[in-house]
Amino acid sequence: MNQEATVVLKKIGNNIRKERVKQNVTMKDIATKLQLTTQAYGNIENGKTDFGVSRLFEISSFLKISFTQLLMVDKSMVYNIHVENNTGVAYLQHADVFNNMDFEEIKKMVEFIEAMKKKK
Repeated sequence: MNQEATVVLKKIGNNIRKERVKQNVTMKDIATKLQLTTQAYGNIENGKTDFGVSRLFEISSFLKISFTQLLMVDKSMVYNIHVENNTGVAYLQHADVFNNMDFEEIKKMVEFIEAMKKKK
């Protein structure tokens, strides 16, 4: 995992942790719901696991918050998500791009990303 991705995963993990603690949910509770060990779930919160968008949706659903709240990163942090296919490469330049999308648009984007991952 490159350094840029590691920084973003740590920030998202920290966002997840803050929300979980705010709601008085234990790591064991959410790990059980996600069918993970507590250690594996802890690795998500610590930014040590490169997890998929589907997992992020599961976590946001469990915590009853929007997917985009977990993605909030420092607006000065620019990063790319590369999705390669036969027609080229799609880039998401800022995490806050999700702020202007409704749930259906995000869902379609997630489905596209997941489909591209399966084609590899």
